[in-house]
Amino acid sequence: MATTTRSNAWFLSYVGTASVEARGDDPRDFHVYYLGDFDRAGQDASNSLWEKIQRFAKGKPFTVHMYDLAVTEQQIRDWNLSTREPKRKSGADQRWSHDFACELEAIPPDTLRELIRNAIEEHLPKRQCDILKKAEESERELLRAWVGRLNPEYEYEENNEDEDEDDE
Repeated sequence: MATTTRSNAWFLSYVGTASVEARGDDPRDFHVYYLGDFDRAGQDASNSLWEKIQRFAKGKPFTVHMYDLAVTEQQIRDWNLSTREPKRKSGADQRWSHDFACELEAIPPDTLRELIRNAIEEHLPKRQCDILKKAEESERELLRAWVGRLNPEYEYEENNEDEDEDDE
């Protein structure tokens, strides 16, 4: 779905505040991961989301932690991500302190998936994480079997990340 910066800000605000409300009286810490462009609009969206979540969480029985997961200046350097000229149309754009910007789409999909997976798994007990991974693999096998029955010509080629890493 293509959206404008303004609709993204509204969406983030809605999701963020609805998430806080949905927590009810759950006292566990609340972790929010923001992924957005490394530019003025992306930083403004992150700041706005953080401000709104803090406001709606005030007085709730949990602590909110927010992380700018991507795109960061460090990731741009470390992963040699493609950059672009920053927009300089508005006064706010002109206050962007960097001479470059970077779109979230510059992060390769596999890298982005791994980044998100690692962030989520950090909060799961190892045993629970292992159980979820086994259940996920079982579901994949079941889906492959269904597809194979529906289309006998279907051949599945597994993209095994572990094998790719061993090749390097």
